[in-house]
Amino acid sequence: AAADPVAHGVADQQKKIRLKKQETKMRESAEKTVVIHGKDGQEFQIKRAVYSDVEEIMEVMEKVKADTKPEWFVSDEREYVEEHIEKSGFILVAKTKDDKTAGFFMIDFPGQDSRNLGFHLELKGEELNHVAHMDSAAVLADFRGNHLQEELMRRGEELLNEMGGYRYRMCTVCPENRYSLYNLQKRGYMILMTAEKYGGLQRHIMYKDIEKIVEQEVQIGLQSQSQM
Repeated sequence: AAADPVAHGVADQQKKIRLKKQETKMRESAEKTVVIHGKDGQEFQIKRAVYSDVEEIMEVMEKVKADTKPEWFVSDEREYVEEHIEKSGFILVAKTKDDKTAGFFMIDFPGQDSRNLGFHLELKGEELNHVAHMDSAAVLADFRGNHLQEELMRRGEELLNEMGGYRYRMCTVCPENRYSLYNLQKRGYMILMTAEKYGGLQRHIMYKDIEKIVEQEVQIGLQSQSQM
């Protein structure tokens, strides 16, 4: 059957409206700052990164790369980081009281790009636009033990929930990196498969389907009510 041009036009309009709402939410979130306290009461601010943060983000990335097993951490190019300040996703930074970047967490919207991990879930077409990659994360050695990676991811997911439209949360992790794997599983991520990524490095491909989690929570709630 021939494609319905009216239905196609409606779908395009709905997509434009969804993207506009997400852009508005992203601008609003840029103004929000969350304060957390680590060990010994040390204070950190978690907020959206801006272009002036890129230099320190690159410095954090290079320092972490230098003191981490090479198969555990793959650094990104500066251009890729800059694209994720506003266009292709967003970056959260954890700042000390003197405004130094202690760590960062990047979220990527891969869309229809071939790097979209949603292909491993056999997603197609518009479904791929509902995938968010929980991408690069790094914390300086001096600030580890403050649960910054966990808190950055928590805040990132909160923003995704506020924005709406990103049902599938996906990422990769080195199987040997037990700390990161534990943090992901603690937040409900499951291992989909293990495959070679980034030029031959072994990676667990992790995913979380938000709609299924909500459905499960509703079912558990109904079961609990029926037992009362």
